[in-house]
Amino acid sequence: MQDRLISGDNHIDLTYCPPDLWSSQAPSKWKLLVPRVEELEDGLHWFVEAQDKGMWNGVGPGFLPYQKGVFGHIDEMRGSGFEWDNRPGARPRPTTPELRLADLDRDGLAAEIVYGCLMINDLIANGEQRAWANAIYNDWAADFAKRSDPERIFPLAIIPNNDPLVAAGEVRRCARLGLRGGDLAFIRSGRLPRSVASRSRSTPRASRACGCRIRPRWSGST
Repeated sequence: MQDRLISGDNHIDLTYCPPDLWSSQAPSKWKLLVPRVEELEDGLHWFVEAQDKGMWNGVGPGFLPYQKGVFGHIDEMRGSGFEWDNRPGARPRPTTPELRLADLDRDGLAAEIVYGCLMINDLIANGEQRAWANAIYNDWAADFAKRSDPERIFPLAIIPNNDPLVAAGEVRRCARLGLRGGDLAFIRSGRLPRSVASRSRSTPRASRACGCRIRPRWSGST
């Protein structure tokens, strides 16, 4: 049997997500708070909770505009065809199916596990809104895998970190969507929710994450 090279740590950062992913579906009370894109003089910017976070289709999780010479590996990516175009109509490579598959082929990868934009759980203060934003991303991620190649691209669901019952419900829902794993990040304050922390001997600090395997055959009574 021929060996296959699989990446277990690829990513889709918030900066590369579709600009209207959340804003087009947000209830009116959250329209200006959810992740949304607004055009400014230098291009499209992401706003979360009405705060400018930086460029749409920017460089990585920092939402940075591309500047030659700042990061050597970014310059190498630029030289191989990766572009950070912040204007309307641009096609971010990480979230354009045919371009992502082309990059897998160029890198010699048979498949990849893709971590999602967990940072939205740090950027959104309201727990209910975080859980809603997670679900919107998960719907998109499941569809993205199907539009790309579901045998090569395996996105991880973002599991809500505001309530254990909400998290369990989203895991079951994501199993029905066809997602095969999830990622859970803690948390803005650096502490777990009380309902979770009370079951643990220690309290993890912010930015810790844990993964889970989603079994599609789980029943709703689990």
